[in-house]
Amino acid sequence: MADRFDFPADLVDAQRAFLELEARCEEIAATHPRPTDVAAGRAEIIPEQHAELAAARAELLRLAEVLAYHEWWSTTADRTAAKRALREAARLPLS
Repeated sequence: MADRFDFPADLVDAQRAFLELEARCEEIAATHPRPTDVAAGRAEIIPEQHAELAAARAELLRLAEVLAYHEWWSTTADRTAAKRALREAARLPLS
């Protein structure tokens, strides 16, 4: 499906960065104590952990905006299919 659309390189790069950072946010969150332990007072999220996740999420939001407002989207009639194809193209190995 990715070959059905002619994505600009910067859009594919932004999608790839978004996917990588999304995975990084999950990794960071996995190092935090369980929410039930935090709620029960048995553990706490230290400021450095909170800051690291907050910074990664802020960058994720910035990339989401780059993706959402890219000028290329005005050139396609099927934005839903194009979004799926873009995610697929971003997952392909770099050539």
